[in-house]
Amino acid sequence: MKQKGLAAAVMAAALLLTSCGGTPEKELDQFLLQEGTALTVQLEELAGSEAYIDLMTGEEMIKAELSGIEGSGFQNPKQVYLISFPEDHWIGLLDQMTDRQTADLPDNIREVVNSRINSTLFSSMVNAGYGTVPLASATLVSFGKSYPMPKGWENNALLLFECEGGYSSLVSFTRTGDGVISGYVSPLKNGDAGAWASLEGFLDLDGSLQYSVYSGEDAAALLAN
Repeated sequence: MKQKGLAAAVMAAALLLTSCGGTPEKELDQFLLQEGTALTVQLEELAGSEAYIDLMTGEEMIKAELSGIEGSGFQNPKQVYLISFPEDHWIGLLDQMTDRQTADLPDNIREVVNSRINSTLFSSMVNAGYGTVPLASATLVSFGKSYPMPKGWENNALLLFECEGGYSSLVSFTRTGDGVISGYVSPLKNGDAGAWASLEGFLDLDGSLQYSVYSGEDAAALLAN
């Protein structure tokens, strides 16, 4: 595995977070960037693993698309967008996207639905617009893992690691239980418009989307300081 760009800062960030230091807000951003980077690196490794790909598919078109995903430059993103959502905002987006209403669902069912909204949903909506091969290829290397809830956690988060190649990386962090959050990572096809423009079209439905933007260098500095 190559260790450069943001990926090279993962170990430094882990040491920083365990030794304690800045504000809860900064520590939370460091956690999100650190783990988002780690998930993105793993995604790249999956897309480049011949053994994994041969196990999952024999379709040559999908294999070629996965090669493009693996070569997208995930370790050196141009920019990182960090979007914070109140928990009930994500299920509200789902209502608007599908023209359905979840307000009448029992609270326990709404909580289950809300916990299942993650980066895979958003990336699938974008990737589907480019055909079945990008959609199927991205699905094969999308995955998630769970974490103890970090200090300062309040809202769900979505990070877009915008890259120069054919795909960017979309990472979500959502509360999925008491004291537990889950992170999911999915490749997002850049297309002619770019990944951010495509994603914003789905997310900024009411014009109120709030987000922070880090250059690749700024994100690496935040991880390393």
